[in-house]
Amino acid sequence: RHETIILSLIPMLHPPMQGPTSTPQPATQRLERRQRRGKLIIVGFTVVIVLSLVNAHLAGTWKLLVPAVDEDFVFDAFFLNKSYGRPDDNHHGIDQGEDLNANDTNVNANPHRADVTQEDRNANEEDEPKHEQKLNVLLLYADDWRWDMLGSVNPAVKTPFLDSLASEGIRFSHNFVTSSVCWLSRATLFTGQYFNRHKSYKLRCPRFSFNKDQWQHTWPAMLQRAGYYLGHIGKWQYHDYPSPDKGYFNYSNYFEGQHWYDVFPKRKVHGSDLCAERAIEFLEKKPKDINWALTVAFYPPKPTGSGTDPGEIYLFSQAGSDEISMIYTLNPDFHFQMQPKPTGSGTDPGVQYQPTDETLAAFKNITIKEPFNMTEAFNRLPSFFRKGRNTGRGRWTERYRTPLHYQESMKRIYALVYGLDRAIENIVKKVKELGEYENTLIIVTADNGMFHGAHGLAGKWFPYQESIRVPLIIRDPRMPAEQAGTVEDSLTLNIDLANTVLSASEISPHQNMQGRDITELYLPFKKKLLKDHPWREEFLYAFPSLDEDHMPSSTALVRRKWKYIRWPRQENEPHLLFNLEDDPLELNDLIKNATVHGQVLDEMIKRHDEMVQELEIPIEEIDCEQEY
Repeated sequence: RHETIILSLIPMLHPPMQGPTSTPQPATQRLERRQRRGKLIIVGFTVVIVLSLVNAHLAGTWKLLVPAVDEDFVFDAFFLNKSYGRPDDNHHGIDQGEDLNANDTNVNANPHRADVTQEDRNANEEDEPKHEQKLNVLLLYADDWRWDMLGSVNPAVKTPFLDSLASEGIRFSHNFVTSSVCWLSRATLFTGQYFNRHKSYKLRCPRFSFNKDQWQHTWPAMLQRAGYYLGHIGKWQYHDYPSPDKGYFNYSNYFEGQHWYDVFPKRKVHGSDLCAERAIEFLEKKPKDINWALTVAFYPPKPTGSGTDPGEIYLFSQAGSDEISMIYTLNPDFHFQMQPKPTGSGTDPGVQYQPTDETLAAFKNITIKEPFNMTEAFNRLPSFFRKGRNTGRGRWTERYRTPLHYQESMKRIYALVYGLDRAIENIVKKVKELGEYENTLIIVTADNGMFHGAHGLAGKWFPYQESIRVPLIIRDPRMPAEQAGTVEDSLTLNIDLANTVLSASEISPHQNMQGRDITELYLPFKKKLLKDHPWREEFLYAFPSLDEDHMPSSTALVRRKWKYIRWPRQENEPHLLFNLEDDPLELNDLIKNATVHGQVLDEMIKRHDEMVQELEIPIEEIDCEQEY
């Protein structure tokens, strides 16, 4: 009936053209005719929109509109791309002759690690105790969450449920990201690749998901082809709506950029709780006879906006559908709206963090110790941090510049983490109620860490431990009882998550994935692989930037004891060397004492350069306007 209304308006909007013998109309009449036509267009489309909204509310769908923007949406030169268009479905980001279903049999696909080949896996299968059925996957993915923001690591933090979950599984104490920024990590999460391979460098430019040719190499697509029911809730990050929901997920529900949302009709819900509500909805509505995989991407504890303009007025959007569809729909109990700024001004302490009153009350009477290296360490950073407009220092000024700012910000961050813990508990509780707890692989992790004032910085990006080290808890029903509650200190990476998720369905990873299956570290029948293919003892970190004044580019060779940092575009201060065992706060650059550590430095430089070359880290310029 909406189409009928539009068709009925066409004769009025576009009257027949004058024939060659028609009398020309005076200019005033033509102007009046255009004005009437404009009014009719406005009236006509207003009627259609109103009828669509009424019908959508009755039918349970809303049209997808504009995505939110968060604090990472800042720099034109590199991080922004102004194209909102739909992707070109004829574009292919892969070699045309590539086998789209190829598995991980290419030994050159991952040159920086000892490869576990398909032959190795096949040889191991005969000793593998088969689980009764393939596992479901619940991936709980927080934003800007540092490795030590867990009660089991820092008693001042309250995460009772996550501590309990870790007691049933394994906590990985040395888990890292390969690039510490939100959107790069999210593309890495789905692809299992370094940024230079998935090539999703820019906001609004997620090359890993432009169309199904690219998307089919991700673990969600591989699980979906294997019959899994797929869901994604919360943050997507790339601001390229509606491209993320072209049938990629069976159920999708996107929202980000705020800590609070007004839910129709008149209900204010915290972002973590909203994620839990939507996850529970997914679990209740999913088919009961097939496996499922759900990613819940929490926006908290990430701050909203920037301190100078906290929580910009964001347009809110959300999408969800009960079946694979090319139609972008919204759940009926959501109302499209402008989100207000948080209470307070940009100078108010803690204004960027908006927890619930209940979770904040738990930290009301405590004093949080400032990091030892917050003030002194900034002067020990390379001098280019103190020049220009370094974003890390700018955000430190917004959030932590006085003791009051530090206390208010950190208490609210702790409260947001506490709220995250409670939301995750509610999701897992529903999994248990459905009787699927013992057949579900649960992974809890984050996209990147945060400085929280360490080194006199805020934000992330730079290759210090506070920025690149994030939590990882895995609860796997296949895990031997004696493994429960252990802490594993092997170097695990976010590129490993794709392989690990696929292992729950006994699917071999795609040849372009660059990580390893973390279950090799705890499942007995897989541990035998470590004899011939030992786990990594080092990895390469890489952060690309074309805005050196704000965020200097960096690479780093990271080991348990040593870290070598390279600033590739800073000729006067190109590198740093730290002994992490003796100097865990990374305050003392040992390059200044090369006579003592010269041999270590030479070896680290050589290995670093080899890995940069192997991984082809120099980035390729991408013009997303041509991609779409």
